[in-house]
Amino acid sequence: MPPLTHLRRYPASASRAFRHLLVAACASLVVAISALAPEVQAQSSSEDAGAAIAASERAARLDTLFKELDRALDETEAAAITNRIWETWLRSGKVSRDAAMNRIVAAMGRRDLATAYDLSSELVREEPNDAEAWNKRATINFMLSRYDASLADIKRVLALEPRHFGALSGRALCLTEKGDKEGALAAIEAALQINPFLRGAKNIVERNGGTWRPRRPI
Repeated sequence: MPPLTHLRRYPASASRAFRHLLVAACASLVVAISALAPEVQAQSSSEDAGAAIAASERAARLDTLFKELDRALDETEAAAITNRIWETWLRSGKVSRDAAMNRIVAAMGRRDLATAYDLSSELVREEPNDAEAWNKRATINFMLSRYDASLADIKRVLALEPRHFGALSGRALCLTEKGDKEGALAAIEAALQINPFLRGAKNIVERNGGTWRPRRPI
């Protein structure tokens, strides 16, 4: 669920550590969107006919990347794989969808969260089976301090992509803001089961009274 690094509207109660988590989690998102924008504009709408094939290839790529993430030995290796996973979630291969995603992120980047929310709502209506579309709206709802709405969107994300560690960490953040320490710890533990080197997870664990244990000490 990570928001963009240059957004400033964090919930009033968010700590500096949580801000670090949000920044770290979405660094790859900014890079991926920057690379995606010109490609989306250059593609022909005729490519939408190959969206089904692209979806199959995308699913296979994600399966491979998650296997690589599970075998990662250190944070540097895991970060590189994590970046590729985010890029794959962002790039569907369907021109209209990818262009819409680009507009959403652009609106978020200029802090126009009302427009970003409207665009993301339109996208989830048009692409109800797109996990990342729901994740974008979950992020926007979190930034607007709409924690229950964000949690509802996160539920949709995870129904479509149970491995979405970004959504799981987003669930942990929402539950932390709502004071549900037990739920937050369960959510971040689930995220760490998928991405053992998830940056910022230590801050969530400790803020909710848990004991941090490195996943794979070297």
